[in-house]
Amino acid sequence: MSEDYGRTCLGVVPIRAGVFAIGIIQMAYEGTSVGMYIHQGMEMRSMKFYVEFAMHCLNVLASTLLIIGLGTKTRQMFIPWLLITVMLPTMFILNLFTTLLFMQFHLAADLIVHEALIALIVFYSCTVVYELYCIMELEEKGLIQFRDFSTVYGATNVVFESETGNREDSPPSYSSVVEAQKQHQRE
Repeated sequence: MSEDYGRTCLGVVPIRAGVFAIGIIQMAYEGTSVGMYIHQGMEMRSMKFYVEFAMHCLNVLASTLLIIGLGTKTRQMFIPWLLITVMLPTMFILNLFTTLLFMQFHLAADLIVHEALIALIVFYSCTVVYELYCIMELEEKGLIQFRDFSTVYGATNVVFESETGNREDSPPSYSSVVEAQKQHQRE
């Protein structure tokens, strides 16, 4: 397994292991949901039942592609997972916006209480997978050459610049600046 360039999932787990865990957890959840739908029986159900069943099956397929893409180092296999999974936080934001727009504050509060945490977790998972997608793209192009610039205070990717050449114009000395300020005040 190649270097993760200091990137982590939840600040602890290396990013590749975190994406693998995200795929396994989603596959387990969606697979269990599909199993429950099949166990309930699929005859004479409403259209909503079949749409939900199809979406759970698509999520199982997308999480399988995510895990296979991680194993084969094929970043294009992340795209179906990203497209399907990002729908949940998007729908949450749209539902919240429309309920607030129509001043249905009770429904907005209910939406925040019941779905906000799930939407945040899914959105974080999408950002982790997309970050690994970008890292794999840079690795593929051979452009990734940054080190981990984490500091003691938690800032990451701090860029340090230094001049390699000699300066022709040195900055003024402190005494010359003080003298110029005193002269300016006398005038």
